[in-house]
Parts: sequence; C-alpha cells; structure tokens
Amino acid sequence: DTVVQNYYRSSDSIPIRLWAISERNCITPFSASIQVGGQAIDTVVNESFTGNLKDWNLYPVPFHDRLAVSVVLKKPQTIRMDLFAADGRWIRSWTFNGTAGENLFYPDGLSILPTGVVFFIVAYYNGLKHYDKIFKN
Repeated sequence: DTVVQNYYRSSDSIPIRLWAISERNCITPFSASIQVGGQAIDTVVNESFTGNLKDWNLYPVPFHDRLAVSVVLKKPQTIRMDLFAADGRWIRSWTFNGTAGENLFYPDGLSILPTGVVFFIVAYYNGLKHYDKIFKN
C-alpha cells in the first residue's frame, strides 16, 4: 500500500476508503468523505484572579499546628466551618464573624489532632458550601 500525502484547504472534501476484514477473512469495503473545516484558533482563557480573588484558600497544606483560612465575603456575615475525619465523622465546628471583602481566620484546637491524617473542612458562606481536603503533618 502506498501512502499519499496531500494538503487540503478549508471546505475541501477528503475521500476515506477502508476495508474491514473479519477473522474468517470476509472483506467489507467502506467509503466516506469528510469536509475540512476552518483552522482552529487556540486561545488561553484568562483565569487570573487579579481583581477577582478566589474566595476560599487554605494554607499551609500540609499544616502542623496552625491553619489559615482566607475567605472573600460579599457582605458582612457569620461563617460556620466544620471539620470531618476522612470517614465522615464530625470532629468540631467553628463560627467566625467576617466583613465584606477578604477575611483571614485561624481555626483553633488543631494542634491536638493526630498527624499523618487527611481531614475535610467545610464552610458555609455567600449562600454556598465550600470544602477542601487538608492534611496534618
């Protein structure tokens, strides 16, 4: 078989021909054509948070004794955070009073948690549920 390389332009039709051969050597020919479309232009969406901060950040991960939670609120409100073990068992809750804009909270009592364990932290604010995995080392 010879492979022929052709160059096509937008809206050209390309013939496609092939034969399907079964295990018992039955041959069935297939033919079709495809139409060349316009050139795709790759664009990178600007997902920068400049001027539009991500509204939920936890750091450092992994944490040891102290975890910082950065939250961007649309209006002053009370935030509830819950901590769960990996098996879904509730461990504890916190409530924080925040102002409109960026807030930084430090949940207390994390130093008594065991190390080498993954936890899930859930917060409710701006009418939405936010969650993340955290790891204590």
